[in-house]
This record gives sequence, structure tokens and C-alpha cells, in this order.
Amino acid sequence: MTDKEIQKMLENHEKRISALEGIKEKLKVPRKKKASITQLILELKSDGFFNKPKNWNDIQKALAERGRVYPLSSLTDPLQRLVRKRELGRIKIEKKWGYVKR
Repeated sequence: MTDKEIQKMLENHEKRISALEGIKEKLKVPRKKKASITQLILELKSDGFFNKPKNWNDIQKALAERGRVYPLSSLTDPLQRLVRKRELGRIKIEKKWGYVKR
């Protein structure tokens, strides 16, 4: 094989590889980012869920109704962060904390 033939062969391979890479990029489907627990709680707030005080069980049930099942232990940190950021308020009801809209 001559140098020119090798050069043409390499150019042909480069074109084919580029075309295949273009097809591969088109086939990639962007994935949606999962909403965090905090974002889901803020969605509940915007829907008026916290107009009346709600306890952990109420919040857990509301999230489950939306198809998001979390153990109670997963809710404590996000709720505390939202209280500290003053996104939610917290009041004592019968020796338990109730979370309300601020």
C-alpha cells in the first residue's frame, strides 16, 4: 500500500467514526434530575398544605400520595433546615412539633 492509499483509508475511517459519534449523541436521552425531599416539601407548602399545622406523619402521607415514599427519619433534617431558613414555622401541639407555613 502506498502512503496516499493509507492516507485516504484513514480519512475514510475518520469520517465514519465522526458519523457514528454523531448518531450516538442523538440517541442519548437526557435524564430528569430527581427532586430532593426539601424541594418536595416546598411544593407541598406552595400547594397550601402547611396552612394548618402538620406533623411528620401528615407530611410523610402527603409525600406518599404523590408517589414519594420516605421513612420518617429522612424527613427530620430537611424539615429542620427549612425551619432554620424560615421557609416553614414550627409550633408545639400536644407535646409534638407541628410545621406551618410562614
